[in-house]
Amino acid sequence: MDVALRIALLLVLLVILVVGVVVGLAHIISALIADAPYVPTRSSVLRAIINELSLTDQSVVYDLGCGDARLLLEAVHLHPHIRAVGVEIGPVPYWLGKWRTRKHKNIQLLRKNIFSTDVSKATHIYLYLFPHVIKKLMPSILEQCAPGTIIASCDFEVAGREPFKVVELPNDGAKLSKRLLLYRV
Repeated sequence: MDVALRIALLLVLLVILVVGVVVGLAHIISALIADAPYVPTRSSVLRAIINELSLTDQSVVYDLGCGDARLLLEAVHLHPHIRAVGVEIGPVPYWLGKWRTRKHKNIQLLRKNIFSTDVSKATHIYLYLFPHVIKKLMPSILEQCAPGTIIASCDFEVAGREPFKVVELPNDGAKLSKRLLLYRV
């Protein structure tokens, strides 16, 4: 193998290593600046969650802490006329979501803090957040949203509120994304 080819291969390996380190650091940084780590909803339960939301063509779905936007993508796949808004502060999941939703004009992703997001237009809000984050977020949701807005929380209860429906999600032995709790504002 000649020297030029060896140098080219070495440069390619170096680029791969640097990209890996940058992505790893971005995950660590996003975990430190966000109130919740990036833990995606299991793909195998997305359809069941969307079906429980009873969406219509006029629905506006917000996913607060949307990660890679998988729930929003499934929602617009099943209901192409809805409007979907995802909010994510972590840089890696946000940019992954932006890439995945780039062809969907009815999905808007915002890179911002969920606590400063205007959710007043939401008809449905999906949360897969820790209880302390939900508790901090609820006053803003209750103040902004119209009566009847559906709040869907995966796995975690909303403190001080009674769900109108609890759904056991399809489970293949997984420890996450096991149940969906539905509330109304």
